[in-house]
Amino acid sequence: METNELLGTIPDIFLVDKIKEGDCERSIKGIIKRHSPLCMKIIRRYTPAMVVTNSFSPEMYKEMNVLIYQSVISFNPDKKVKFSTWLGNQTRYFCLNILNKSSKRIRLLMVDCKDVDVIAYNDV
Repeated sequence: METNELLGTIPDIFLVDKIKEGDCERSIKGIIKRHSPLCMKIIRRYTPAMVVTNSFSPEMYKEMNVLIYQSVISFNPDKKVKFSTWLGNQTRYFCLNILNKSSKRIRLLMVDCKDVDVIAYNDV
């Protein structure tokens, strides 16, 4: 049996435990390969909003492996949640945080424009 086939049959919780115990490289690669499609699907869902707010960067897809690794480290099986659910929520929050930061920048720009209008009309 090939290594990739073997990793496909191992439960997520076992891979997560192996990664937490000693950064098992095969387990990390296995979990990334298994769950990258989920992350990509969620990021794609938020991409149109990020494009509109000018906060989209193709670099997000490069950060996906880091996001998966951080989700493994922060995963707590005692919470009775599957790892895929945890990872999906972490990816969603990652996207929402990017949108939230960009909306704050847009609001600041809008306030600055209003202030400029007030100053311009008061000086006339």
